Amino acid sequence: MINGVGGLRALSNLNSKPPRVKLTAVIDASDEVVEPILVNKLDEVEKIKGELGENLEAYGLIIRKGTSPKLKVLKGILEGISGTALAVALAMFYASISPILAPIVFLASAYLLHQFGLTHHVYYETLSGLKHRQFTGEPDWRGWRVYEVSPDKTKAIDSKVLSLGRAKELSPEMLKAFLREEMKPIPKRVDVLYMTGHGFGYMRVASMKGSQFSQILSELTKAGEKLDVLILDSCLMSNLEFLAQLRGKVKYVIASEDEIDARSLHLELILEELSRARDDSRDQLKEALIRGLSKLSGKPEPKSLALIDVEELSKLMDKLDKFGRKLSADSRDKPHLREAVELALKKSDYSLSEKKLYAKLIGYRDLGKFLVNLREELPPEYKAQLEDIIKTYERVVPYYRGRPNLTGISFYPRKTNYLRVFKPDLDSYPGDKLPEGWRELMRLA
Repeated sequence: MINGVGGLRALSNLNSKPPRVKLTAVIDASDEVVEPILVNKLDEVEKIKGELGENLEAYGLIIRKGTSPKLKVLKGILEGISGTALAVALAMFYASISPILAPIVFLASAYLLHQFGLTHHVYYETLSGLKHRQFTGEPDWRGWRVYEVSPDKTKAIDSKVLSLGRAKELSPEMLKAFLREEMKPIPKRVDVLYMTGHGFGYMRVASMKGSQFSQILSELTKAGEKLDVLILDSCLMSNLEFLAQLRGKVKYVIASEDEIDARSLHLELILEELSRARDDSRDQLKEALIRGLSKLSGKPEPKSLALIDVEELSKLMDKLDKFGRKLSADSRDKPHLREAVELALKKSDYSLSEKKLYAKLIGYRDLGKFLVNLREELPPEYKAQLEDIIKTYERVVPYYRGRPNLTGISFYPRKTNYLRVFKPDLDSYPGDKLPEGWRELMRLA
């Protein structure tokens, strides 16, 4: 049983000196495209354990399908053929109407397939098979395993397996059982939860809905007891609708509002600086996290990465609530305010670094840009209030690195529930988790 792990371990640690940092790593490698890269993350944690020694205590949960490298290559080739065949079939159909349409339709089809991730998926599926052993020396086992992390010795995982079982994806019950055992904050120790796997803003974190993950944290954190640091090594997780659900549960979050390469976040630099923090106070954590993030370099680098102060985010949400209510009330007699909000929103969109058309359809907006554009577009009587809100936002994101047209946090101006028609496992829009004033502001646009 996964929730039976650790009782004797806890007793054996009663008289020992607590480590400076406790890392709980959750690695959702159930997508076979990035499986070997993500499985290798635990080997990276082993290297960090070797460097930090007694200053780091770490436990990891990995879930994977264990698809063989040869099968991955075959699936990648077949997916590439099927995508190409679809584009060719469409081109041939339109060629019967007019020959000049054939190349246009073929190129347009290929572009759309690329934008919606087919070429990306084919490339990494095939690469995952061809270079499987380059990424990890771990055998192709299936299911889940819980590890007590020890120093690295080989390319495979050297840590002790505490428990294991069969499953195809990370479930809320599995995550809750694992975190219940590991998330037991100790004063002056820095407690870090590291999550990696596919992300999709509030709609998905790892293999579960954003609201499910938030509920798990709510059940595991006692009143007044917060997780020190949550690191989300997944795409699109620096998202207002998701981050708003973490208020009162986490002190700091590291996440990206863009796509993030599975190899770009160097965890060792962050943990090294956290191990030097004098205690787990907010100021000490912030300084250590900024030092660690400032050292990130090399290729690939995160396209966008932000440090989020969740306590300051709560203050920002309160101010946005009051501002949105006031602006909504004023707009009943001043219709030009609605036009100003619409223009500010339009100027605040951004495209993902790779899937630009896809991003346009989803409707991503950058929160920092939106606030600045509101200040520019609304009448002068709103300027002072917006200046205060913008200053609060700057405290919410004390550190940002990456693309210059972004500021650290995204939001969705319209509900994206229609996506659930294609992927029912995605979460619905968390309107009840957002202030009424913010929702009124979005309705103006």
